[in-house]
Amino acid sequence: MKNLWISTLLFLFFFPSEAQLLRGNVLLNAAAGVGLYEGRGTVVKVPPLSASFEYMVSDLFSAGLEGGYYSFAFRLIISRPGQDDYQLAEGDFDVRYGAVTLNYHFINLYTLDVYGGVKAGRTFLRGRVHSETGGGPLTLPVPVSRTVWGVQLGVRYMFTPRFGAFAELGYGTSVIRAGLSWRWGS
Repeated sequence: MKNLWISTLLFLFFFPSEAQLLRGNVLLNAAAGVGLYEGRGTVVKVPPLSASFEYMVSDLFSAGLEGGYYSFAFRLIISRPGQDDYQLAEGDFDVRYGAVTLNYHFINLYTLDVYGGVKAGRTFLRGRVHSETGGGPLTLPVPVSRTVWGVQLGVRYMFTPRFGAFAELGYGTSVIRAGLSWRWGS
């Protein structure tokens, strides 16, 4: 395993693709992620899908826009010892979001880009909640908009001067995100 890491690092540094990000470059990214709404009683219908635009303000900073979509459903069930489970409510939700991003590129080498940043924007949640408690069935539409913020730490590897892949860890609309990057500019 140690030899694999050493071989990979030697390959990265001795065979660069000359894809360093420079001031004025534009990055278009497409990604899929693992969302924050996964857990007991929650089913992800569509994982977080996103697209983003990044502009290299300098060799170290980029600013951009990000948008995305995901969908999930939930069932709220009450378990009672010795009795059947009781379903209290269920719902389906679609979430669209848009955010402004700012990244600092810690390592910006020929093929490797390590960055961290922040994002702020809005989520627009639309869905319905259905409950059959008390006096009968009740279905409520749920339009909600809220401010969302997040932080991310990512790594991007450029296979060619124009094409690469990236992965991010963070908080916002997804915990883990991976995708492809396309670079424009000199």
